[in-house]
Amino acid sequence: MIISLFGEVVVKPGKEAEEARLTDKLSPILRSIPGFVSSKNYRADDGEEIGIIRMASREALDAWANEGVHGSAQKIADQI
Repeated sequence: MIISLFGEVVVKPGKEAEEARLTDKLSPILRSIPGFVSSKNYRADDGEEIGIIRMASREALDAWANEGVHGSAQKIADQI
């Protein structure tokens, strides 16, 4: 079974580089989690971004949700 998580972000104008650095930091961590299947991001012209993360199990998704750097990044992302 594959579990898909959809997330939405709107990057404020001028914050694109900061958001890209955050994504670059998190990507290898996400990919290292056992059960990681894939991750894709789609960005609209208005700055809205939708991410799709696929994991092989609920346990893998929970590991990502509870990963320490990811949790800290979510707080930062709320300000971007």
